[in-house]
Amino acid sequence: MKKGIIIFSIITTQLFIACTTMPITNDELVEDAWKLMMKRNHKKALKYLDKAIEQNATKEYVFVLRGIVNGFLKNSKAEFRDYIKALELNPEHAAANFNLGQWFWVEGEADSAIVYYNKSLSNKVVKNTSVIFDGTKFPFTPVKDQLIPSSSKIYHFLGLAYYDKEDYDNALINFSYSLDNQYYVGEAQYYIGSIYIVKKNKRMACQALSVAKEQKYEGAEELLKDINCE
Repeated sequence: MKKGIIIFSIITTQLFIACTTMPITNDELVEDAWKLMMKRNHKKALKYLDKAIEQNATKEYVFVLRGIVNGFLKNSKAEFRDYIKALELNPEHAAANFNLGQWFWVEGEADSAIVYYNKSLSNKVVKNTSVIFDGTKFPFTPVKDQLIPSSSKIYHFLGLAYYDKEDYDNALINFSYSLDNQYYVGEAQYYIGSIYIVKKNKRMACQALSVAKEQKYEGAEELLKDINCE
């Protein structure tokens, strides 16, 4: 399971750094920290976020951002503390719950991961958590767009966590809900195929693995050969 690669893909790069000097206001600090994150300059982004929190430690999304940065910098304990602090400020924050679930999943604690994934999914569906900045208008949108986990992404990682627990029935259910997300189709179908191999359903295994192969998911072709799919 290539967990490092999956977690690394949570943030994508495309933004240009507009400012090279340390900004003054809290919002400018966070905005420039985000742009630095997009350029993979996580050490400098961490300094900006530390400063932003010094100025105003009541905005949960800043702790979520700093948690992501600490994750990239392999500061695992600090990453954990940031997500916990974000949830202390707003227990219903979908992104904080999802990222804490990710933290537990990477640590091999599937049961805890499932708890927080489900909290993220529940809060996202029940309360429109697209407004994740405590109702205030934020001067830029990339953070907002990136922090909100899609339902299909949450279902996908629930599938992975249940798969780790060998709870294959729940894994299948959650993977099936994630298939509208094209980014995860190959991986989801690979695991669906793997589950059907365990369940000794060759037809369904071949069907899922064929899709995974079409999506160029690593390992799918080998499994197809192993079970002699025609």
